[in-house]
Order: sequence, then structure tokens, then C-alpha cells
Amino acid sequence: MRTDDWIAPSPLLHGRSPDGIWWDELENALARLGTVPTARRAVDPADICRRVAVFFGLDVDTDVTAWRPSHGDLGWHTLRTDPFELVGREAWGLAPRGHDAATLLAYSLGVPDAAAEVERRFRADLDSDDGVVAQLAVLAGLLAGADRGEHLHLVPAIHQRVDRLIGRATRARPARSASARAAHEGLLLSST
Repeated sequence: MRTDDWIAPSPLLHGRSPDGIWWDELENALARLGTVPTARRAVDPADICRRVAVFFGLDVDTDVTAWRPSHGDLGWHTLRTDPFELVGREAWGLAPRGHDAATLLAYSLGVPDAAAEVERRFRADLDSDDGVVAQLAVLAGLLAGADRGEHLHLVPAIHQRVDRLIGRATRARPARSASARAAHEGLLLSST
């Protein structure tokens, strides 16, 4: 096996997007995976709800009875180009509709043409209610990593995506000074 056939050494895409035929093969592979019966869960519904609440202040629910089989750890490091291959299915199991697409989209945010292609190819899944929840959960996970110093270059794109998903106007987020934070917290405490 040639190592240059792997798209990336990590979940993040850093180079250019694969060609159209490759994307067709990815769609077909994920569609086939989605038909494999299982009761195993790739993600925990409580973790998803907690992450979205902690990072974005949203109370979400996901209907686990509508979950679908998912790769569970889809990233650019689990994909080959020539020939197409999807590997690393150890984490597979049930997940919200659009979980795999949400993960691949998040890991593509640094390469806008790839992110646009993921969004175009998997729009129905990403735009579903569970697809939006899946995106928010995956993006929260990337923000948790950024808090540890990982993938900091993606933070602006993550915030833009989140803003779009929850209907906020994308804006610059200046850091608050310590005095501004204290004043804000004082206002919150005095209003209770």
C-alpha cells in the first residue's frame, strides 16, 4: 500500500479537494454503510446535547430512534484516493443523520472548495434537524480542541458556520477585558 494514496495524515484536510469521481465513490460508500443494521452507538446522545448546550447555549434534543448507521470517525485520515477506500470503521454505529457529513465538513473548513463540496453532496443530511445538531456537536468538539491549542486556524471558520446554523449574524468577537467581563457578570447577578 502506497502512503501517498491517503488524503491526509490527520482528520483535517490541508491540501486540495479530491476529484468528482472520488466524491461519487464516497457518497456510495456512506450510503452502503448506512444500510448495515446495528444497535451499537457511535456517539452518546447525552454528550451531543451537553456539548451543544455548553458551547452554544442551546437546548437540543435528538431522536435516537431516527439515528442511522455511521462511520463514527470519518476524517480525511480514513480516506484513500487511488483506489478509493474508507477505513477505520472501529467507531461505527448509530449516530444522528448527517453525522459523517458534519464531521467531514468540519474537518474541511480550512479548504473552502472541499467544504463546499461536502455541503453540496450531503445537503439533505446536513440540513435535516439532526444534521444541524450533528454539525453543532462536531463543531463544539473542534472548539474544545482549539481551547487546548489544536487547529486554532479553524476557529473563525467554525464560528462562521455556527453563526449560520443558529441564525446569528456573523460578526467579529472581540475579547472582553477583565473589567468588561466583571461588569457583565455583575449585571447578570444583579438581575436575578
